[in-house]
Amino acid sequence: MSNKFLQISQVSDLLEISETTARRLVKKGVLPAIRVGRQIRVDGRRLQEWLDGGGGGITKRPSGSAGA
Repeated sequence: MSNKFLQISQVSDLLEISETTARRLVKKGVLPAIRVGRQIRVDGRRLQEWLDGGGGGITKRPSGSAGA
């Protein structure tokens, strides 16, 4: 991945998660990100390093559970 900054929508597409989930991960400090004004940007290189390290902090619900 290049050293360009990605928008939350791009990150959510790459990780196959919702934009809301991506924002929550940023807020919790799980996903490495910076703010540019009111916008959130993720450095592509840091995202790749985070993924290479296992992407710690993301857990998926078992399929079929709709939040009971």
